[in-house]
Amino acid sequence: MSTFLLPNSLINEIENMLNAFWWGHGNGSRRGMHWLSWERLTVPKCFGGIGFKSLKAFNMAMLRKQAWKILMHPESLIARLFKAR
Repeated sequence: MSTFLLPNSLINEIENMLNAFWWGHGNGSRRGMHWLSWERLTVPKCFGGIGFKSLKAFNMAMLRKQAWKILMHPESLIARLFKAR
């Protein structure tokens, strides 16, 4: 996640798997009660949510962290590669 921008379809699949795990699909059946929407689960605890991280926001944060490292350390190998390219 810190290297590539993940497509929305992959993020949705991963979120569906996380949702299935938390809402009880472990017994082999595909049925389970979803008590809250995924958007509600990703709301921070201080605002009444459960505090799960949004994978799209996390992916963007990790990519921005890499960009920040490249900007702050222009002598690094990856920064020199980008500059030469």
